[in-house]
Amino acid sequence: MIFINYLINNLNKYYKDLDNEIITNLCKNDFNKDFDIPHINLYGIDGSMKNYYAYYIINKLCNISLKIDDFKLENKNIKFNNNNIDFNIYTTKYFRELNLFHKINYDKVILKNYLLETIQIKNFSNRKHIIILKDFDKLSFNCYMCLRRILETYSNNVIFICISSNLSKIPDSIQSRFLNIRCPMIEKKKLNIFIKNILKDYYNDTEFFINSNQLNNKEINKLIKNNENDIYKILLNLEIVLFNVVFTYKDYITDIINKHLKFLKKEKNGFKLITKNREFIYKIIQYNENNSLILEKFVNIIIKNYQKYLPIIEVIKLTAQIDYDIIYSSRELYHYEKYLIKLYSLFHQN
Repeated sequence: MIFINYLINNLNKYYKDLDNEIITNLCKNDFNKDFDIPHINLYGIDGSMKNYYAYYIINKLCNISLKIDDFKLENKNIKFNNNNIDFNIYTTKYFRELNLFHKINYDKVILKNYLLETIQIKNFSNRKHIIILKDFDKLSFNCYMCLRRILETYSNNVIFICISSNLSKIPDSIQSRFLNIRCPMIEKKKLNIFIKNILKDYYNDTEFFINSNQLNNKEINKLIKNNENDIYKILLNLEIVLFNVVFTYKDYITDIINKHLKFLKKEKNGFKLITKNREFIYKIIQYNENNSLILEKFVNIIIKNYQKYLPIIEVIKLTAQIDYDIIYSSRELYHYEKYLIKLYSLFHQN
């Protein structure tokens, strides 16, 4: 994560290489005095700059330059109907960031019983609270309706900066209360300039000698093409090239799929499935890989290693159905769980 962290630490500097016209125009305004801006929804394909644009807006809004050391991961716990609900949240001096999709069954509860409690209290600096919500297009309907009431009542106290993939999955009544900014993939020419700049600056800042491994223009363009202009994958693989990391981004995903399939095959106690499956799904999701590619990896691994134990035709049909369900539903977590439980039952059907 060296270059990803380096980008975050120097986001104000590199934004000019990776800019978004709407965000640039928005940040030209002298809006950092009163936080007088609309709620923002940054939407686009995974691999775009949408996650980093959120931090850039906060930098401009608060007149700061965020550093990765400013982020603190905290585990929170709230009680609801005799249930203890655990969830993780990133906190800084300037904002809170969380992903309610990872707690889809309790997203409304967390919003109402944790975030609302924070939002109701005026910020100590007399400025608005800033809340980043990731996977904003994958919330439950009840959560959206709860959020709508918060937006109507407490907009003087809070700014939401949300990150999503599919704008059409967000109810119109919520969309209308946000400035929706499309974040397309960065074009190759801009990425080429950015990679050259970040390599040069990293060398100057760290005195790390990379000349022997320095990428030429052709190699940079190949890196961009192989990673489909995905800024996240490019930075990870740039680290691999320069520091000789022993595994690749895609190999790591293949590795954890392999390990989980072995678990599904060997585990006799079905009660352990829920926890282990959830842990696996969260690992997969955090790498922002395309879901169709993840499911394709499942099939390839099963064909290669598990033909003796699983009916391949049935696995292929199941995988195709799950792929379809994920594309046309916001319940990604639910469909992955359904897929893993079905694979487990196929392993142990005899």
